Amino acid sequence: MLALAAMAVWGLNFAVAKMALAEFPPIMLTALRFLLVAAFLLPFRLRPPRLRPIILLAMILGLGHFPFVLSGLSRLDASTAAIVLQLQVPFGVLFAALILGEKLRFRDIVGMLIAFAGVALIAGAPRLEANRVGLAFLLIAAFGWGLSTVQLKRLGPIESFTLNGWMGLSIAVELAVVSAIVEGSPVPYIIAARWQGWVSLLYISVISTIVAFGIWTRLVSRYSVGQTLPFMLTIPLFAILGGIALNGDRLTWDIAGGGILTIVGVGSIILRQRRPERGALANAS
Repeated sequence: MLALAAMAVWGLNFAVAKMALAEFPPIMLTALRFLLVAAFLLPFRLRPPRLRPIILLAMILGLGHFPFVLSGLSRLDASTAAIVLQLQVPFGVLFAALILGEKLRFRDIVGMLIAFAGVALIAGAPRLEANRVGLAFLLIAAFGWGLSTVQLKRLGPIESFTLNGWMGLSIAVELAVVSAIVEGSPVPYIIAARWQGWVSLLYISVISTIVAFGIWTRLVSRYSVGQTLPFMLTIPLFAILGGIALNGDRLTWDIAGGGILTIVGVGSIILRQRRPERGALANAS
């Protein structure tokens, strides 16, 4: 039940973030999200760890993943975004093989091909013809996440909340600068934001990034990988349900078919029972 609760929080995160995007531009929203993460975690993790590798990881995630997630989500529905982002698993396996020399099995290659075929089917959906830019943003985000797994592995063992707190501060600072350049002053958005935007911001920063990830790391430490990791395949399901309930999304047959192919491909990789990186940020986008 705890595992399903964490997956539900992460899945609903897509629909809730979509509501927050109605109040804040995507890069600014990402900066605010991680500013809150740092504000909640750093008071309990004041002693800084080795900051240089954390700052490098924050640059990869802050410039190559999280802003593109919300930029893509601002143009697409929550269901499609959640499915496409599953490609971060094949990208992570591929980078681990190319850079770290980890073994790439035939089953992994087949899973990657199936997953990419699913996203290709989604990309061909008629209702996405005007939103291919959003799809491209999500592909960049999945690519960035895959690259970050290599840096995370090089980082070595580190307590998860310590990592998230200091990395959250780094991401918030760098994205505040990028947002000011690209999106302009944050003041008008902050003044005009309604309560729905602030509640959504609290959800994606506190509930999704801190609470759900805290539950997940506890479960991973107590149970085997084979018992825990397959639960992550339910995230797109909760994202689809959340998108329909909160955003009024409409699930078409081509999106559903592409989603099934993507999840099957990713599932064939996950069910290898790879050992997850416990220090990673939550798969919440």
